[in-house]
Amino acid sequence: MSNKAPSVHTVRIQQSYWVKDTGEERLLQAGAVLVAREVSQVDYYDTDTYELAMNKTWLSKSGGKWQLIIDQSGTATTEENTDKAEAGRTDGQSEGKYNEKATKATDQTGTSPLACYELLDEQEIVAHLSLVLHNELGTVAPGHETGHRRSAGTTLSDFIQTHGISHYSSFHNITRATYSLRGTYTVILSAEEATGQQYAHISLNVEIDGVTQGFQRMEQLASELDFLPQTKA
Repeated sequence: MSNKAPSVHTVRIQQSYWVKDTGEERLLQAGAVLVAREVSQVDYYDTDTYELAMNKTWLSKSGGKWQLIIDQSGTATTEENTDKAEAGRTDGQSEGKYNEKATKATDQTGTSPLACYELLDEQEIVAHLSLVLHNELGTVAPGHETGHRRSAGTTLSDFIQTHGISHYSSFHNITRATYSLRGTYTVILSAEEATGQQYAHISLNVEIDGVTQGFQRMEQLASELDFLPQTKA
């Protein structure tokens, strides 16, 4: 049976499963062929002197939407923050797996989860950036005099321009990958946006009187690939 459009005598059936970290590798080992993939780009912004990273704050934009990640795990030393800022500020682009979010960041040892939260509203982002770039007494940090006077009610784009914040790196994130397997199955790998948990949709076309057998075949394939029924996750 091929993956061509179903005839009037066939139906398309589908099952969903959770995917382990080795799921994509198992899929490729089984002979799956990549048909298409969707890639999102995340752009990161900071000042030339890493003021945001030094204050444990990370500004990014993806799909036209801004995000500000704020780390509240405690106050690091200036030297520690400088090391992290330098390590994180690399030119060029990197590619990651399914939708790994900044809220899952760890410290530089990779062992201690950061207590982070995110801001998505542009005015809230502007307000927090204003606090980061100006001292607690409300006076203006050197080089930001004009931006401080205009920060109230300004757009995030204008705020960025007046405060010397610019793009410094991009991250490419695979959000959806479609595979064809054995000329019969279509397997789509995606991830939940909030948790990053990978899942798969397995589908195939079957004759109307073979629906039960079709689901059994998908269950056998899922077992072979070590996919888990979503009710067990």
